[in-house]
Amino acid sequence: MTDQYYKKFKITSTIISSLSESLIQNDAWERNYGLDTCIISDKIWCKEPLLATLDNRFPIDFGFLIRIPPNTVYNWHLDGVRAAGVNLKLTQDTHSHTLFGEPLDDWNDKFVELEYDDNSFYLLNTQHRHCVVNFDKYRYMFSVQFAQTKEHITYQEIYEWCSLKGLFDE
Repeated sequence: MTDQYYKKFKITSTIISSLSESLIQNDAWERNYGLDTCIISDKIWCKEPLLATLDNRFPIDFGFLIRIPPNTVYNWHLDGVRAAGVNLKLTQDTHSHTLFGEPLDDWNDKFVELEYDDNSFYLLNTQHRHCVVNFDKYRYMFSVQFAQTKEHITYQEIYEWCSLKGLFDE
């Protein structure tokens, strides 16, 4: 069971995925938490039916792109202020892995992989250990940051609301 780490939404991307090529050509990349990031206008992401629905219940502070260079590992971590995120992988032809893990001992971790489907949004538990291993090409991801930080909201609260509203893929 992977629900404690991530869950796929049944509403797919229609706007961001269709604009992905132009979005990643943006010149406004900045370095945040060891990643290249770029803010995306709410005029774009709020047109996504899923994100508009989530924003009505859990206000979204901003949407942004994440760029990870080839042959890079973004090490095991918990996100700084985010309790949860909603991610959409924009580059489907990249060889990369998103892993959620539990330490077994000082040398080994047990992990599960999130394998992104095309145009699909996922709710991620960003307060659970996760990492990204990226291989031969730049990897681009769209994500959101909710206005409420981990001190005020949990992944489980967002998960339960989404589940009650029937937003998840079964």
